[in-house]
Amino acid sequence: DELLKQVGEMYRTVRNTFRFLLGNLGGYDQTYDGMMQDVDLWMIEQVDLLAADVAQNYRDFNYGAVITGVHNFCQKELSKFYIDAIKDRMYCDGKDWPARQSAQRASHHALLQLVRMVAPILIHTAEEVYERIPAYAKLPSVHMEILDVPTAERLAEIEANDLESRFAGLMAVRADVFAAFEA
Repeated sequence: DELLKQVGEMYRTVRNTFRFLLGNLGGYDQTYDGMMQDVDLWMIEQVDLLAADVAQNYRDFNYGAVITGVHNFCQKELSKFYIDAIKDRMYCDGKDWPARQSAQRASHHALLQLVRMVAPILIHTAEEVYERIPAYAKLPSVHMEILDVPTAERLAEIEANDLESRFAGLMAVRADVFAAFEA
């Protein structure tokens, strides 16, 4: 009984993350090619790192690690940090403002990749979300998609740039501040 509750909670976290990302894509047309904000670039990098881990777990037939990794990503990086960071831009900025379009571009990338990642496990949810993703030339089904796995060069580029270290430091300070609030 406890296991079912835990699995149900994991599913709700992933589904609600999909709902938020999908809801933020209203008016998105994929033509924005301006400057991306650092937090949006960081999110794209985090999704790429997750895609590499998920692809390896699928190759190893470790499906539990796939869904746990996606859930943890949705809960920690997305829900508790990124979504909180972009809410004001998504709700208050104009549809054609660069800051909002930057967040939409990152959200679109994250949603499309996450749906591809969970498609073999959450087949119906992935299909329903995929049908609603705007500004993308869709195949007849998400199950015909191929996970966009970053190359070794892309992974090395992500690990070498300063966004990783800057945001790791920011996340550590953030955790300390929240711990102080709870004390």
